[in-house]
Amino acid sequence: MPNGLGAKIRELRQEKGLTIAEVADQAELTVSMLSQVEREIVSPSISSLRRIAAVLNVPAFYFLVEEFRPDEIVVRREERRTYHPSGYNTTFQLLTPSLNKRIETIYFELPPGEATCETPMAHEGEESLTVTSGRLQVVLPDQEIVLETGDSIYFDRYLPHKLINVGEDTASAICAISPPSF
Repeated sequence: MPNGLGAKIRELRQEKGLTIAEVADQAELTVSMLSQVEREIVSPSISSLRRIAAVLNVPAFYFLVEEFRPDEIVVRREERRTYHPSGYNTTFQLLTPSLNKRIETIYFELPPGEATCETPMAHEGEESLTVTSGRLQVVLPDQEIVLETGDSIYFDRYLPHKLINVGEDTASAICAISPPSF
């Protein structure tokens, strides 16, 4: 696959003039592991991909989208790029047309009783989430908060969290994450 995840990592690494050893060292991976990722023999974990992306100064999502079109400013509903990250129980839609800006916006839906992930997860950056329909319970390390349609919440850096649909209908939300890290 010439346009796969590994090829994108290798291409960007080479564009930035970095050796595989330099990226592996900074991303806390072995050279062998990064080589296998670039050759698409193995897939990196989400945490490994985030570390590789950080070294290459791009959001992890950059490597996962099917087509990167940085010059566009509009994302039509039918053209949204989707992503189903490992460890998550839902599919996210990218609402931001370009991943090389300071903010990333995503949309997701969650069926009744479902959680975004089994274990609360943290990610780099700050996040603001607005419930666009339904009821979502936000599970934080020391509290649980129920949000109704129209309610918003803000997560500080690295705060582990997960969302559970506690309503009777499908819930949906829009998240803004800065810097892009998903």
